[in-house]
Amino acid sequence: MDLKVLFLAINQLSSEVEEQKKQIEALKTEVAELKANPVTVSAPVSTSKKDVLIDELMNTQDVMKILGVSFNTLYKIYKQGLIERIKINQRRIRYTTSSVQAYISSQSKKMKVA
Repeated sequence: MDLKVLFLAINQLSSEVEEQKKQIEALKTEVAELKANPVTVSAPVSTSKKDVLIDELMNTQDVMKILGVSFNTLYKIYKQGLIERIKINQRRIRYTTSSVQAYISSQSKKMKVA
C-alpha cells in the first residue's frame, strides 16, 4: 500500500515538474522576444496643471471590497510592496486608485501565465 502511494506521489511530482519546465521555456522565449524588441517609455515633458491627473483615494474598506480580500490579506499585500498606501494620520489610511489598478493588472497577468 505504501509503495502505491509513493508511486502516485512520484508520478504527480514528475508531471508537475514537466509542466513547470514548459512554463519556463515559454517565459524564456517571451524574455528573448522582449530583449529583441525593447519597449521604450518616455515621460511627458510638460507638467502643467492640465497634464497632472489627480488620483482618487480610497479607504481600506473600499479596497478590500474591490479586491475581495480581508484586512489581513490587504496588509500582507502592502507589506510585500505590491500596493501603495498613504497614511493620512494614525488611524486613516488611503490607497490610490492607480496603485490598486496596477496591483489588479499585475495579478491578472500572473493568472494568464499560469
